[in-house]
Amino acid sequence: MGKTEEVYQTLLINILKGELRLGQRLIENDLINKYHVSKTPLREALFRLEKNNLVTRTPNRGFEVISLKKNDIEEIFDLREVLEGLSVQKICNNLTEENKLKLSQLIEIDKMRFYASTNNIKEYRKLDTHFHLSLCEMSQNQRLLDIIKNIHYQIRILLHSTIYFYDKKRIEISYTEHKKIYDTILLKKTDTAVKLIKEHIVNIKKAILMQL
Repeated sequence: MGKTEEVYQTLLINILKGELRLGQRLIENDLINKYHVSKTPLREALFRLEKNNLVTRTPNRGFEVISLKKNDIEEIFDLREVLEGLSVQKICNNLTEENKLKLSQLIEIDKMRFYASTNNIKEYRKLDTHFHLSLCEMSQNQRLLDIIKNIHYQIRILLHSTIYFYDKKRIEISYTEHKKIYDTILLKKTDTAVKLIKEHIVNIKKAILMQL
């Protein structure tokens, strides 16, 4: 791993964990001292984060972690609704017995049920993200997957700034929605599966917006 990649991954993890907060200014000299890196790999990493819409750059202020306002959240989830609906459509249209097996291996639905029933928020959230990224991976469209990954990075940042998912009832509802999506895909009910994934994403958007 090169130095730029190492710095990028470190900054990315700290942003996703909420250690670098939404809207926080990223002062280059402070980061150089904190992470013991030179200016060039740090700036390269920051430019990469900017390209992935995780930091912004403004004159006279430099870089700062993105700020997600109500309009940003609506845009993120509207885009996600369209793209993940497309992923599900492509999966259903190309679903073979072999792909069914692969999907069942990628999406650990039984583990999701267990973590939902035991209210294990941390592990459930991991599998929730994995569920959606696995669907995009199964669509076999790399550009689509890359876009969705960047969107999910922004969502993870957002979840660290809200109380969304710290509610047992919401986790139970979430699992039920995921299970219905999964079962419907396996039955190749394309229109119903697309409808369910879109409704699920809309429900998440509404739950988050209510807490702002």
